[in-house]
Amino acid sequence: MKRPDQASPIRRFLRAAPHTLPAMALALCLVASAGTALAAERARPVVTTATYPGADAVVLRLDVQSSVEESGRSTRIEHGAVKLLTPAGVRRYSVMRFDYDPETSSIEVLSVRVVRPDGTTRKADLASVADLPTPKHGIYWPFRMKMVTLADLAPGDELAWVTRFEGFRIAYLDESERFVPPQRGEYFDMVVFGSDLPVVEQVHRVDMPAGKPLYYGTYGGPLEVTVRADGAGGTTYRFRAEDLPAYSPVPSSPPLQDVAPRLVLATLPSWREKSRWVYLVNEPSFAVTPEIKALADRLTRGLATDVERMTALNRWVAHAIRYSGLSMGQGEGYTIHPASMTLSDRSGVCKDKAGMLVALMRAAGYAETFTAITSAGSRVDEIAADQFNHAVVAWRRPGGGYLLLDPTWAPLSRDLWSKAEAGQHYLVGTPAGDELAVTPSSRAEDNLLDVLVRERISADGALTGTVRISALGAPEDSLRRTFGMRPVQFWNETAANLVATFAPSAAVAPLELAPARVLDLDEPLDLEIAYSDPAAMPLPPSTGTSSAAQEGKPQTTAASSLVAYHPAAFTLFLDDPRMADHLAPRTLTGRKIPLATRSARMLRYEQETVLPREARLVGWKDVDVSTPQGSVRVTARIDGRKLVIDSQLVFPNRFVPAGSLPDFEPVHAAASALRTTWLVLDFSEVP
Repeated sequence: MKRPDQASPIRRFLRAAPHTLPAMALALCLVASAGTALAAERARPVVTTATYPGADAVVLRLDVQSSVEESGRSTRIEHGAVKLLTPAGVRRYSVMRFDYDPETSSIEVLSVRVVRPDGTTRKADLASVADLPTPKHGIYWPFRMKMVTLADLAPGDELAWVTRFEGFRIAYLDESERFVPPQRGEYFDMVVFGSDLPVVEQVHRVDMPAGKPLYYGTYGGPLEVTVRADGAGGTTYRFRAEDLPAYSPVPSSPPLQDVAPRLVLATLPSWREKSRWVYLVNEPSFAVTPEIKALADRLTRGLATDVERMTALNRWVAHAIRYSGLSMGQGEGYTIHPASMTLSDRSGVCKDKAGMLVALMRAAGYAETFTAITSAGSRVDEIAADQFNHAVVAWRRPGGGYLLLDPTWAPLSRDLWSKAEAGQHYLVGTPAGDELAVTPSSRAEDNLLDVLVRERISADGALTGTVRISALGAPEDSLRRTFGMRPVQFWNETAANLVATFAPSAAVAPLELAPARVLDLDEPLDLEIAYSDPAAMPLPPSTGTSSAAQEGKPQTTAASSLVAYHPAAFTLFLDDPRMADHLAPRTLTGRKIPLATRSARMLRYEQETVLPREARLVGWKDVDVSTPQGSVRVTARIDGRKLVIDSQLVFPNRFVPAGSLPDFEPVHAAASALRTTWLVLDFSEVP
């Protein structure tokens, strides 16, 4: 489990004896630092396009003060200021947006003002603040936004605002306690320090009432931390960072919150308490009705093993319950819809699909089935705050441990558990309470893309061939969804686009791929595409300039007998971020951001091209690069009249930390170079 970058004296004290806080609070006045000494406040730096090159705007200050009540209800006052440097920055802030959920929170825009470079100030007319529904797609909960339109902004202006936010963002409760969190008395927050803009200073302060402990952890970088008694029996926590650079995502980047300094706060002392609460609040939703029992019996009839039965149930939920979030009213956002409601509506978000599967599995006799919460695509840190964004299903195996299932990510997948969810945290909601756990990592060979190319080039340069593609794990999911989630009439176009990556002028034969094959999840999907190009590789004339020179392709000095050839094995899928996202960054030079991909994976290519007559390979050297972060092995040879290529790219890790990028760089460079590598074939008379 990820440990915090620092553990202050007050944090160790709170862990050891949180119940002693009231007696100690009056004497408490401690200062701790997360790796640096507390810096003195300093003058604001000069902010111009010269001092912040490339920035459209700079956040001068972001200061949040949260006051927490005994019930867990909190109020946040935010003071923000930004300086606009370019027309793009002006456009970005010409309309300010503040989101909220009217059932669980309120937000009030207290002031917005613009300070011109000459010092004159203009206040926005808050009477014109618009209160509108937020745009919605997939999840149709009644979230709203307040919008402030600012006319006549210009580069050089400073924009400052103050807002007051009360409540939380995850649940619908009754009006009398609408802003009290569902886990009454508990408070949590997760604060990211930094932005896609440079930040001069960011401060987060939390005022806790007497007798209420607060556990915190800082991650991803140093924060200045001050903890002191507030003089009224409570405790004030202050966290500060300065001079935060802009986070500019590049291909295969992790989210900002995984690389920026991050603060996690909670009053819950352990994950076991969170686990018990998840169980208790959702257990009523799993009631098995006669309709659910009959459905489970029908879906599992005749199936002999646990895995077969669970697979049938998981696939039914994946495909029969569409992903669409409709509000059920009170409890929405943290409570699972009753399974009977999900069955009737045939829709729900991840938590509701998970709840439907729990009820079906219990109806099928798997009583030890529960929901689990996880964070898809991001990490969870050790403090027991609500850092989750996804719900899945966990079946407790009779011999111990859990089998995880995810019906949300299972459409058109043969896996019970997505390979893209390897190595991430999860928490199962159980009666006794569970600890935070981590899903197993998947191996590269579990995520295999296998490409077999068979080609023939005739004496007149005509090319005919087939490419056969098969896959396992994450690549198979991508391949199946490439076709299965598009109308059938576009499948030939999709196949032609694949062939065009290595044979741009080739025509593709009608694809022999029945929809039933794409939808058949009992067998791996393989795909065969036939293609032809009547003028792909005309042989060079006996005298004169070679076709390679005419096309501007690589050649050697013996131009009259040479042809440059770019094989499918060096091109197909290497530019596809779904299949080769390890190669999505064009370069790793200077990169300091970790590499985050969907899964470990292996790409394997075997190609045989029958040539019109014997030839020699000129200047080719086999590739053999291997480091702890992967390997690239490519061989090419002439065997009689056959050009034979074998290529294998192995990326064993889903995540490559910044410190491991030097090990990954030679692997990335060798694999990326294939995309622009041409083989030179010498067709002069072979002795």
